[in-house]
Amino acid sequence: MLGPITNTNLYNPALPGEYAKQSVIPGQNESGQMTVGKGNGPDGVCLTCKSRRYQDVSSDGGVSFQTPTHISPEASFSAVRAHEYEHIRRDRAAAEERGDEIVFQNVSFRVSSCDECGKAYKSGGTATTVSRTVSDKRPEPYGDFVDEYV
Repeated sequence: MLGPITNTNLYNPALPGEYAKQSVIPGQNESGQMTVGKGNGPDGVCLTCKSRRYQDVSSDGGVSFQTPTHISPEASFSAVRAHEYEHIRRDRAAAEERGDEIVFQNVSFRVSSCDECGKAYKSGGTATTVSRTVSDKRPEPYGDFVDEYV
């Protein structure tokens, strides 16, 4: 996962009261102009975004993205969300089929930005399901009866 974008105008103690440009952040050129959305390919599309592929790395073979698939940065937000909720639905169905009780389900997502054009995209996600086996046995009847000895 990429770290946060930092400010490019870092204070330079050698130049009191002035700021010196130390680096270029994604989405800006050397002169500080925003280039977000301006691609470096012949058709104006960012080559990095164009070549980005998504593939499921879980052991669940019944969900989408089993083979590397291209998704545009704009479509990645809904596509990755839908994919992770496929895992949630399948895990819930498998637990109900086994007779287990769902204790906890959670989905978390990672968002990154392209190093070349600066566009934000959903870079992945994780679906977590915790279930427990439900026992049909009734616990010992403690507290159901009062035994009195004389």
